[in-house]
Amino acid sequence: MAQREGVAILTKPTKLDIHGKKDVVVKPLADNALCFETCLVLRADEESRLVNEFVRSYLRKYAPHRLGPTQLELKLPA
Repeated sequence: MAQREGVAILTKPTKLDIHGKKDVVVKPLADNALCFETCLVLRADEESRLVNEFVRSYLRKYAPHRLGPTQLELKLPA
């Protein structure tokens, strides 16, 4: 016997006509319990171009954006 159950993950918000359908449940995936920390580990001597390009792509997308380099002001004795 078929269970007739399923799950759909939608990539964009959508309007669903679910009025009168008691077995349909829509829940957003914006729950903090679904978030987790992601770490990326790479060997310092890694020479693979594929791995290095992946790491660069990952960092461009997910690393916090830092401000550019700034020059520190050093106070020199008079």
